[in-house]
Amino acid sequence: MSCFMIKWAEELGALTFNFGLIQNEKYFTKSQNDIFLRYPYKKSFKSRRIQEILASSLNRISLRFLKLKFLKNIKSLDLLQVKKDKDLYELENCLQKHGITLLRGFVHNQPYSIFRNVFSKIIKYLEVSSLYAPKINEPLENLKDCDVIVGVAIRHGDYKTWQNGKYYLSTETYQKWMEKVESFFAPRKVGFFIASDEEQDLSIFEKHHSFFRSGHPLENLYSLAKCDFLLSVPSSFAGWAYFIGETPFFKLDEKVRKLSINDFENW
Repeated sequence: MSCFMIKWAEELGALTFNFGLIQNEKYFTKSQNDIFLRYPYKKSFKSRRIQEILASSLNRISLRFLKLKFLKNIKSLDLLQVKKDKDLYELENCLQKHGITLLRGFVHNQPYSIFRNVFSKIIKYLEVSSLYAPKINEPLENLKDCDVIVGVAIRHGDYKTWQNGKYYLSTETYQKWMEKVESFFAPRKVGFFIASDEEQDLSIFEKHHSFFRSGHPLENLYSLAKCDFLLSVPSSFAGWAYFIGETPFFKLDEKVRKLSINDFENW
């Protein structure tokens, strides 16, 4: 959602207040210093209490305004209704017509490529605080003797049951894919950074050059983004690393097979 805020600010000349970033603003050099979470960014004082009051008040106001159709200068919109390109076009027209637009939810089913023209602005605004740099760089330092570093994002947790386990893969299946990746890059030495939302049996990966870390969601995201290639099942978590790092991404499934360079997607 922050990417859309930046896009609309740059392309439509809008001033945005992104209170949906609360709880995550502390990670980034810009947003951690602005109580109003604005873009374009402007430094201000810090007060979590005032910030939460503002966010809660705007949430209640936007809910009430969803039902009001007669207001001309203020509009409240549910972004989950944006499902097609036509809907996005109409939304952006609406943003230009009204003085104040309150937005709920988020836009989905849009390609990352729609942010290409503002990607440098996104990178700059969402620059991670230097406090997290040691943990972000830790996997890469441990694998620096490898020719190629491949990030592997193991998504278990909710994926065991979400959509009846449609995208859930066993740890052993991830490891079999790692073998195929090693064969593909041979004779280069491949190192794997394995990021997981759960602890894993590390003996499964003992034949590989690897660095494993569970938890650490922010650090793991940006460590994955720094890898040369990325492997995971379809996931918004791995998707952010793919996007922000412009990291070639191969989406895994149960049918372990031989790889080609065309299997790795670039946005």
